[in-house]
Amino acid sequence: MQINSHRAQATVLAFFVAFFSLAPLAAGQNVTYKPYIQPGDNGPFGIQDQMVIAWQTDETSPNPGAFTVQFGKTVSYGQSVTPQGRVVDNYLSADPFLPVPINPPGPHSNYAAVLKGLDYNTTYFYRVTGPGMPSGGFAASFHTRKHGKEFSFLVQGDEGFFPVEPNSNPLRLADFEARIIHLMYNVQNLQVPGVPALPKPDLALNTGDNVYNNGAEGSYRDFWFPVWNSDVDSNETGAPFIRSIPFYIVVGNHDIGATGVNVNMLGNDVAGRFSGNTDGGDALAYFNNYYFPLNGPTGVDAQFTLNADAVTPNGMYFKFNGTTYVSPAAIAAYRASTAVDAGKGVTPQIDHMHNFYRCLPRFYCG
Repeated sequence: MQINSHRAQATVLAFFVAFFSLAPLAAGQNVTYKPYIQPGDNGPFGIQDQMVIAWQTDETSPNPGAFTVQFGKTVSYGQSVTPQGRVVDNYLSADPFLPVPINPPGPHSNYAAVLKGLDYNTTYFYRVTGPGMPSGGFAASFHTRKHGKEFSFLVQGDEGFFPVEPNSNPLRLADFEARIIHLMYNVQNLQVPGVPALPKPDLALNTGDNVYNNGAEGSYRDFWFPVWNSDVDSNETGAPFIRSIPFYIVVGNHDIGATGVNVNMLGNDVAGRFSGNTDGGDALAYFNNYYFPLNGPTGVDAQFTLNADAVTPNGMYFKFNGTTYVSPAAIAAYRASTAVDAGKGVTPQIDHMHNFYRCLPRFYCG
């Protein structure tokens, strides 16, 4: 296969009024994020490796017993585990005095299954069965970590911005992200004159700014997951990347409130599908959807704002239609929604899973 990036055309998403006046969903359970792999709370090499299989549904309360994750070194699998489930995007309900935004997504259920006791440098196959999954289950594979000194990886970032095509009517957004992911997924097939063949990546690193501008669940729903976990591998659709290749993702300033020093946890006055804004009670989705080693510093999560050497818990605020609210109860509910067992016991992920940075006056952070 030869990929000619010069011929690649930017995929264009057309936005019609129908997108913003969606009819009610049909009754029944839907898988909103297809299964994908995450390293979980697994940093230094132990005796054996692990992997987290995660997905999301539109259930208002989880039902872990309805799902099964099978895994093994062949498609016969041989081992199985029941996932854990928790409610996300519902922290505003903890405070009845907060207003209800126009387009709140409502509660969803995030599932995570920790596959333990894995051999290093080994391919494993997995299958997720349960309500909303394909009739034969959702099946994919991954390769565990290598102990050796040689491995290959990709580095990518700041792909979350979808610019508007100039003079388009109706408005169209250029989906450059799909092309990027397609190329990353097929890097071993690139043919560049005078350059040795590149290996298939063992993992990928992301430097942040995954979605713009508020890190809302709606942005992951509309832009991120559809192309990073596409069933079809193409310039126009993306690739099935995150279901098979470990992806280590840090949070950038645009993932947590544009400047990265404060977060509106309530909702934007103008929101809705493909708007890039917080629909309502779905902010900071990064800390709910990713499962990483929890070895970061404490006291520097988005609840705190750095002011010289003083750290105070005023970084999260609630604002809607020009009015600002205070809600310790909603903050506590959000933080509780990030608590999950990613391999070493139940821990609020937001307490440790954060790339702490500081924007000094002489630097631009954007």
